[in-house]
Amino acid sequence: AGAGRAGRVQAAQAAAVIGVTALVMTTQLPAVAGAEDQGLQIMAAAGDKTGRVVSMADLRAFDFLRGQVDASPTPFSILSAPEEGMGWGYVTHDLPMVFTHYLNDRQADPLDTTDVLFHADQLNGDPANPVDQAACRLGIRYIVASPPMFWSYLDPYPSFLNLHNAPGLTPVYEENAPDPEDQVFVYEVDSWDPRYCRSVR
Repeated sequence: AGAGRAGRVQAAQAAAVIGVTALVMTTQLPAVAGAEDQGLQIMAAAGDKTGRVVSMADLRAFDFLRGQVDASPTPFSILSAPEEGMGWGYVTHDLPMVFTHYLNDRQADPLDTTDVLFHADQLNGDPANPVDQAACRLGIRYIVASPPMFWSYLDPYPSFLNLHNAPGLTPVYEENAPDPEDQVFVYEVDSWDPRYCRSVR
């Protein structure tokens, strides 16, 4: 019986030590990194699209977009092709990305997100245009394109290949480098109006 009690006491003591250690470790842990934490930016810059992260050119585009967010009195959203990885801007720069993940199911569901993603090149600046209306409901003020796709077996969205011809988009930022991985293009949606177009975020 004495041996049993001693074993229970030792177990209780061990549990107490573990609990105190966990408490100390928890209180000594740094606060959760902010979305613009420099360490996250360095981590992202250390790779390229082959490594499933963004490039330095992408980070510079994020800097530009962050400036637009900070300067706007009205919140808005930013559209990108999920498989291009620009949703990473949500992490590094706290950008209001429509897609914060890396793969779209590519189903033609009757959703505003699907409509704008597949038909972004049909934005024409007319608030009566269904694609502009979908963009307005999502609060999309900017579209950012950064080819290529992460996965080589995925074809790019035809709409994103034709963004430069969309009558309702105005180019506001670009890095058109020889290496496709360093090419980034940002367009502003002409029909975006802060009186009517509110971000869903």
